[in-house]
Amino acid sequence: MKLQSRNAFECVLRVGTVLVVFTITVLGFQNTPAQPTNIKTRIPDLLADWELATFRSTLPLDEARKRVETYRPGLPQRDPFTSLVLLTCEQRLARNEKVVWEDDDNLMAIVDFGDRGSKLLVVPKHEKNFPTDLDETLMPYVNKVAAATCDALMVAAGKQAGTTTPSCRMYINPPASLGVRQMHVHVQAQAGVTSPVDNTFLKRTAAHLRSLVGGRGCF
Repeated sequence: MKLQSRNAFECVLRVGTVLVVFTITVLGFQNTPAQPTNIKTRIPDLLADWELATFRSTLPLDEARKRVETYRPGLPQRDPFTSLVLLTCEQRLARNEKVVWEDDDNLMAIVDFGDRGSKLLVVPKHEKNFPTDLDETLMPYVNKVAAATCDALMVAAGKQAGTTTPSCRMYINPPASLGVRQMHVHVQAQAGVTSPVDNTFLKRTAAHLRSLVGGRGCF
């Protein structure tokens, strides 16, 4: 009886250990951005990066949402982005805005003229101030589109996007650094893009971005 009890205890211990390891592994993968096979740039975790820049640590999502509310009343009123959503390509160009890519309802990629076209801004089409305003479906999609945008910038420049070291800097400004109200992702080519860019470059960028994530655009 003692031998049987010992064997039973060891069996339970082994099963328990396997379950613990499996649970830790699954939870770890849940926080790891999936890497599509057609996108070379490593998919960033923009929310975690933003939390580090804002709170100096990563937090559970509910806690981050609670803390960021202290910043919302002080947000700038200026929002040059969301008014573009309902405009035609001609109307956008008349306002000197170049929307390189967009999907039907969620995101668009706009030229940042402050960086002479070597940076695109990935912007939600609906009012969102912080990445914590995005739901669990939209945030991974924003990560994916940011990486695809980097790929597109590099391909348009005749380069290959890096698969380990990103070819672009991808980030969301923390609340203290915001100049506009609407959340947006900066996708800045690190090297290889000669600026200012022309419409031919933007057409190549748009075509490659569409090949990676679908959508349409004004180029």
